[in-house]
Amino acid sequence: MLGLLCAAWMPHGSFDAVYTENAEHRQTVEYFIILIVTLVLAAKLAQLHTPRREKHLAAIRTRAREVGLRVEWVSDLLRVDAAGVAPAVRYLLPWPLSFATDAGFIPWGLVRDVRRGRASPWSGWYWHGPPAPELVRAGLGEILASLPCDAAAIQCDRSGLAIYWSEQGDLDAVVKLLNGLENIRNNYIKH
Repeated sequence: MLGLLCAAWMPHGSFDAVYTENAEHRQTVEYFIILIVTLVLAAKLAQLHTPRREKHLAAIRTRAREVGLRVEWVSDLLRVDAAGVAPAVRYLLPWPLSFATDAGFIPWGLVRDVRRGRASPWSGWYWHGPPAPELVRAGLGEILASLPCDAAAIQCDRSGLAIYWSEQGDLDAVVKLLNGLENIRNNYIKH
């Protein structure tokens, strides 16, 4: 064994002389070393690869910020996990600075396909808390119908209007979210 280690440090010709007797063994060792190096490199490359879903989410969230929406991780309105809180992603359209959410402002929410709360006039949607003011309810059915099918909830609070969304759609779905939130906001601002 010591002879092999010393032979590795000898000039190239001497190293070959040691292994000439057993060329098959040398070839096996070389293949084994190449295999190990290849596996290590493949593992490192796999760590660097960004999964397609993560790229998709990054593109959607970047587009949302470009059009003026804030993407926030918050507690889900109704669904909770074993720890008591389920994280959700909401796309928030803030109120304009000129809009006052004064003492008469009433927050409201609508949740899809969760049979808790009061039924709303729109199939599959339930009020979470008090219903929206009448000025908003007039066009709300059309807005709900235009949202992506994986929009889980709409919330109106003092920070703005938000849609809880599972981010399954494409970049066009972000525009649908924005249009829906802007339509609701316009109903508030007009009055």
